[in-house]
Amino acid sequence: MKKHLLIIAVVICLMLVIQGLAAFTIYHLLPSWTERGQFGDMFGAVNTFFSACAFAGIIFTILLQREELELQRKELELTRAELKRSALAQEKSEYALSRQAKAADVSARLTAINFLFENCAAEIERLTENDKGANTYINKVMPLEKRRQQLLTMMGEIFDQEVAQDEPNDR
Repeated sequence: MKKHLLIIAVVICLMLVIQGLAAFTIYHLLPSWTERGQFGDMFGAVNTFFSACAFAGIIFTILLQREELELQRKELELTRAELKRSALAQEKSEYALSRQAKAADVSARLTAINFLFENCAAEIERLTENDKGANTYINKVMPLEKRRQQLLTMMGEIFDQEVAQDEPNDR
């Protein structure tokens, strides 16, 4: 932008210098105002030509601006389409992250329940190996068996719940 302004300033200064030199030369070479007027009238056609060129330049500039605006409109449409695609991709990503977080939560719950289940099974096995009496079975093993059954039921409920949620909303 600064380079263009510098070029325009140089051209304007150059035109002013040429105009000043022409005026100075005409003033000193032609002694009377009548001769100067006749000399200036010789350039009436040139003046008209330059005026027409300036008008053509303005029309050309308007046409260039029109083309540039059309290109900007097309670019804006492409940008909108790209933003729409980007928003859709972001929504899909958000949905995937949501499902991933939910899956991690379910996995953590199932892992905890499985740990408790295996712990109960190991405790039952330890108790039955060490003491095979009926009293031990009723007081210690039966509550553990009951707890193990509850844990199995919890795992089944979590699994059924996840399967039921995945089927209708599957994308």
